[in-house]
Amino acid sequence: MAGAAWGRVRALIDDKGDNVKEAPPSSPVQVLGLSEVPSAGDEFRATPDDKTARTIAEARSSATLDRPAPGTDGLGGATGAKLETSSSRSSGARRRP
Repeated sequence: MAGAAWGRVRALIDDKGDNVKEAPPSSPVQVLGLSEVPSAGDEFRATPDDKTARTIAEARSSATLDRPAPGTDGLGGATGAKLETSSSRSSGARRRP
């Protein structure tokens, strides 16, 4: 499992297209057999069985769905800076005719 993705690893394919048995750190590989694409930086963990992996992955998935995305107010609106705010703050700036 990795993040909210779970499954049995069927194959590891390196950047040259060859099947490999393991992937050392910082080696790019394509992992076949997971339920979804994990996020960048997610660590792979082995579990005793598929049921345990699925339970943990589903709990992680629901936990991320409960949190609002960064830069939003949790209701679908953005909380970033507004153009009107930034232009009114500029001191001494004049518009050219």
